[in-house]
Amino acid sequence: MVGVIGHVANPTPTQSVELARNAERAGAGWIGFADAFWWRDVWMTLLRVADATSTIEIGPAMTNPYLRHPFHTVSALATLQEAAPGRVFAGITAGGSEVSAAAGRSRRDAPERVRALVDLIRRVEDGSPLDDESGRGLDLDLGPVPLLIAGRGSEMLRVAGSVADRVLLWAIPDSDLERTVDVIMSEASGRERPPQLVWAPLIEHDETSRRSIMQVAVYASLNSRRDVRAGWVSMTSSSDGSEPNWCGVAPRRRRRWCRRRRWPTSWSAMGTPNTSRRVLARSASTRSRCPASASNPSAIT
Repeated sequence: MVGVIGHVANPTPTQSVELARNAERAGAGWIGFADAFWWRDVWMTLLRVADATSTIEIGPAMTNPYLRHPFHTVSALATLQEAAPGRVFAGITAGGSEVSAAAGRSRRDAPERVRALVDLIRRVEDGSPLDDESGRGLDLDLGPVPLLIAGRGSEMLRVAGSVADRVLLWAIPDSDLERTVDVIMSEASGRERPPQLVWAPLIEHDETSRRSIMQVAVYASLNSRRDVRAGWVSMTSSSDGSEPNWCGVAPRRRRRWCRRRRWPTSWSAMGTPNTSRRVLARSASTRSRCPASASNPSAIT
C-alpha cells in the first residue's frame, strides 16, 4: 500500500487538500497529517481533506495520548468516519520532545498511555462505553479503525508489535533499522496477523525537498537515543541523479534489506503537493530494482 506523510510545515487547508488529491490521483492508499499543536488543527484539516477525496485513507500521522484527552480522540475518529466512511486510520505515537519541553508533560509512561488509548479505541469499536464506572458512552458509532503506531524506543516498539495493525518505521536510521524490526516482530510472534511494517526513510528526490528532509532528520535524531543519533548517515545522490538520496539508509544495507524476508510491507513517501506525483511515480523504478518486489507490490519509496 502506498502511503504519503503530509509534512509540509503548518499547511493551509488548501495545501493539505491539494496534497491529498495529488496522492489519491497518483494511486496512494493513505495519507496522514501531523497533529502538531503549534500548527493548524489536524482534525479540522482532515475534515476538509475528507470532503475533497473519495478513496484514499486519511488520518492523523501522528497523534499522541497526552495533549488530547483519549475521549476526544475517540470522538474525533468517529466524527471523521462520518465524513469518510471506511477510510479513516489512526496514527499514534508517544509525541515528540515538544510534549515534554513546551507542553510540560512527561512522556515516561508513553508505552502504557499508548496501549491504554489503543484499548479504549478497540473497546468503543465493540460497543463498550467510554467509561465503565459512569457508563458514559459515545453518542455516535465508531467503526473499525486501522491503527498505525510509530516509535523508536524498545518499549514503544514492543507495544506496536503487540497491538498495532501497522507500524511506521519513520526516519529510522540505517544503524537502528535491524534492531527496530527485530523488536517489533519478536513481540508480534504470537499474533495471528502480525502488523504491516511501513518503512518511511527520508529520501531526497530533488533540491526542493532537501530543506524539509534535513529538518525532519534533525527532529528525528534529537528524538532518538544517543547511540542511535551517533549512527545517523546521510547518503548523497548518484552523479547522474538517477538514484535518490536515502537519508540514514546506506545503499549496501538497503540492498540487503531488499533480499530479507521481512522487507516492510509498505513504504511511505514525503513531499510537497508539487512534487508528490513525481515522488510516487519514482517508486515504480525502485520496486523494479528490489528483488522482493515481485511478491511485495505494496513497497514504494
